[in-house]
Amino acid sequence: AEVAVGSQARVDVSGETGGGTAMIGGGFRGKDTTLVNADNLTVDSGAVIIADAVGSGKGGNVILWSDGDTLFAGELSARGVNGGGFAEISGKSTLDVVGNVDLTTQAGAGGTLLLDPTDIVISSLGASGLGGSTISNVWLSNQLDAGTNVVITTNTGGPTQAGNITVGRLTSSAISASDQIEWYQDSATTIGGTLSLLAMGDIRFNSSVHSAGAGGVNVVAGWDGTTGLV
Repeated sequence: AEVAVGSQARVDVSGETGGGTAMIGGGFRGKDTTLVNADNLTVDSGAVIIADAVGSGKGGNVILWSDGDTLFAGELSARGVNGGGFAEISGKSTLDVVGNVDLTTQAGAGGTLLLDPTDIVISSLGASGLGGSTISNVWLSNQLDAGTNVVITTNTGGPTQAGNITVGRLTSSAISASDQIEWYQDSATTIGGTLSLLAMGDIRFNSSVHSAGAGGVNVVAGWDGTTGLV
């Protein structure tokens, strides 16, 4: 099935004592057998998906999944009062993430964002520049700056997609430098997020990854899909 969340759509599962759960296109990592997975999923620019905690509690859970291509260009919020929420944006074939995600919190730990493609490249061009499964390094750094933990996992996809994560490009030293992932601790109350790269294939660093604050970096190549942080 083709699932589209149009530009005028608003999905709101916010709660007074904690955010609710919204699952569009499938469940966590596409493994919820009670749901039929979407073949492809598009969330258009202007679409809003909200799972905020309004008065107290943690942000909610938002899952965006497809077995094929997922394009996310909308607005996603799972903000918390006592802890940020959880969001997964995944496309088993290709993933294009250019929308806004807010998993911040007034107090407590920031939320977690899971991105789950097959192969993926992280560069300053982002998805619109390279096509396929690519993420802007600036977009990613901004998420980490805000205190959100980001987990990128990959799956194998046959002979053409080995489940690799590639950070940056080797075109030139200047381009490689422009592709680096770097984040800070913006304030005493906002601890930088932790970046976790879990690849069933290889992880190639053509550009640097630098946490200038308290955020951590976890790297696992040859990931078995079950152990680790997810």
